[in-house]
Amino acid sequence: MEPQEPKMTEKPNIQQKLAAVWAAVFRFSYPLCYYIGIQTTRYFRLICRRLYSGVWMPLARFFRAVWRAVMERRIENFRAYHRKCQKKMAAERETIERLQTDDRQRAVLRRMLYPFRTAWTYRRYVTTVFNYVAPVAAFVVMLAVIARWTGADYALYVTYQGANIGYVSDEVVFEQGLEMAKNRVAPIDSEFTADGPEMTIAAVPSDLLLNKSEVCNAILESYGDEVTEMAGLYVEGTLVGALETEKEVQALLDSILSDASSKAAKKETIRFLEQVEILPGLYPSVSLLTKERMHELLTDKTLTQQTVTVSAAGETLSSLARENGLSRVQLLDYNRGLTDQLLEDKTLPVGTEVVVKPSYAYLHIQSLRTEVVTTYTPFDSITVKDYNRVLGHDYIKIEGEEGEIDTTYEIVTVDGEEISRNVLSSVKTKEPVTQVYAEGAMVLGGGSGIPGQSTGKFIWPVVGFYRVTSPWGWRTDPVEFHYGIDIYQHGIYGAEIIAMDGGTVIDANYSGYGGGWGHWVLVDHGNGYVSRYTHCSTVVVSVGEKVAQGQLIAYVGETGRTTGPGMHLEITYYGQKIDPLPLLNYY
Repeated sequence: MEPQEPKMTEKPNIQQKLAAVWAAVFRFSYPLCYYIGIQTTRYFRLICRRLYSGVWMPLARFFRAVWRAVMERRIENFRAYHRKCQKKMAAERETIERLQTDDRQRAVLRRMLYPFRTAWTYRRYVTTVFNYVAPVAAFVVMLAVIARWTGADYALYVTYQGANIGYVSDEVVFEQGLEMAKNRVAPIDSEFTADGPEMTIAAVPSDLLLNKSEVCNAILESYGDEVTEMAGLYVEGTLVGALETEKEVQALLDSILSDASSKAAKKETIRFLEQVEILPGLYPSVSLLTKERMHELLTDKTLTQQTVTVSAAGETLSSLARENGLSRVQLLDYNRGLTDQLLEDKTLPVGTEVVVKPSYAYLHIQSLRTEVVTTYTPFDSITVKDYNRVLGHDYIKIEGEEGEIDTTYEIVTVDGEEISRNVLSSVKTKEPVTQVYAEGAMVLGGGSGIPGQSTGKFIWPVVGFYRVTSPWGWRTDPVEFHYGIDIYQHGIYGAEIIAMDGGTVIDANYSGYGGGWGHWVLVDHGNGYVSRYTHCSTVVVSVGEKVAQGQLIAYVGETGRTTGPGMHLEITYYGQKIDPLPLLNYY
């Protein structure tokens, strides 16, 4: 017998070991957690019962005892006092009723004194109420005082040139107000800000603090009689001038915008490009302008701009920019009207005026409008075969149409010049329609249908019409030799003429008399044979086109010298005219 191999025991993997450890931990921890939870709940309930019996109940008994000892006795005393006062006043009313019959004068007197007796009788009510209300009122007053001074801010009390200005939150507010006052007074007093302010720290409520406009007015109030209450107009922080009232300034600005709106398109938003601000306050008298003058300053940019004139040869835009503390880009922006020659930084001609400082008061009109622009997308084109049409009879089966896309733009213009154009939306309103070009694929007369290929055999040229009224040879009226055959039959006008064999159109006549043949087509079949089809109403092939046997080339007509509708057919072989009938497979 062969010895048996010992069985190998499979070692547990790490996951099995972790599962075993977790099971052991759970078996140990679950009873412990359960016991701790039960004991915690038990002790919590015990503590609540002890607190209720040891703390809450004694406190409740204490407050009830205090209430009984203090308030109930006082309430009972007030009730006894109230009953006593009621009895006393009832006795007084009985006395007045009794005197009403015995002594009317005394009754009237006692009735007049009745309110005063009532107040005196109930005087303890007044004193008691006062004793309770007075502390509450004092407490409320204390809270109000604390709230007021708690909300107070530490501020600076400013004195400037001997005048008390007021409280400001910090030095920046005063400096801003002083700068505003300086700008207003500078035209008449250039040394207005010679002395510095005096400031002391103080705690004041926030409603006493001054802003920069109030500081400016306070400074100007101490200036003298040369300042007046007006409304100043500022453009980008620069004072343009002042009018008597704020309404006049606003009406002037509205009129400028109204004029611009009347020239703009409909649904166009008009506003000023610059920041415009109206500040009522004290201004020097020289700042007062007429409405016409202020309108001129705001609408004529040449009034406040500064220009220099080139006086020496060799000056350039770069040199002028350096002399005036500007960059070349800034100078170019100020002088957009210069010619291209100047913009190339070449030498400036003597006498050229260059703007070195733009108008600070001139208002630019910015308009915002939306515009819908329709763009067209091209259509595709495909070609299909139409086996219901004769070969060569091509036509447009479905007319192609361009697609349409409506794009909405947000257009921003400044003084009528477009600055930006942003796309808001683009919607395809119409899909393009593919153009289908159909080619006739039906081959008449059993033709090959292969363009340009000659088979060496001829098929009948007018399918369905086979009557030959004038064959090849001599004829008597008129007496002449007929070099072809004439196909005439009732209803033949407009019938389709097909190529008798494949070849190339080498000549054709599309209009006019055509030497008596009218409209005709000449096809070279490449094997010495050339066929001519005459008296056509319409020729549908072009010179140089390769045609297939059975392809439509023309329609039967009665053009040229003819006695009626029909077709004259000729065939030449290496330049020699021959009788067509023996070659046609119809015969």
